Amino acid sequence: MSMEERKDGNQDGVQTKRINKMATTLQIVTALQQAAANCYDGSHDERFTGKDLAKEVGLRREEGCAIKDSRVIDGFNIRVLGNTVYLSYHTECTSKESHNAKLSSEIEQCMADIIKFLKKEYKKVGGEGSLSLKKPSEVDIDMQYISRQRVAITALQKFELGGVEAEHVGLPSPEDRLDKSIKDFLSLGREQAKKPSNYTSKNEQ
Repeated sequence: MSMEERKDGNQDGVQTKRINKMATTLQIVTALQQAAANCYDGSHDERFTGKDLAKEVGLRREEGCAIKDSRVIDGFNIRVLGNTVYLSYHTECTSKESHNAKLSSEIEQCMADIIKFLKKEYKKVGGEGSLSLKKPSEVDIDMQYISRQRVAITALQKFELGGVEAEHVGLPSPEDRLDKSIKDFLSLGREQAKKPSNYTSKNEQ
């Protein structure tokens, strides 16, 4: 075997080995979902998880004692649509706290801590390589009054998931869905519209 043949064979072998090490889209999404699932309520306390298994994310529910102290319950969830990851964070606060000028920055920092935790936990659960979340969008914060004393907060941020073959799939807006239903109804016309089962009169000539 010549030197060129051996060289070409080695290059092909290295390329094949490199391709086999690349994670599939299913493996990336599965590892990401498992990393998020490991952040259940109580995962930050060794009394509930076991020694050296506590996972602190930076959520408000991790402050204080889960048994003695009154805590603020918050949490997050993730959705993967195409190559887009949607991170949503939800919590509650008092009406007075909702007027705090630093509240938006605190929520943004909390979501940044969540992303940091997911990237770290992604490697622990066996994800290939590192979790790539690129092109973060602005954090969209929505506040709604539950009562005169309590306010519900929901924040949403989008990321582009790297290393997947899926393409971006955008969700239709409520306006687009409404427009389509109206257009479909109007396109039927009088003759094509569905008649009720007890309709017996004949069409006028």
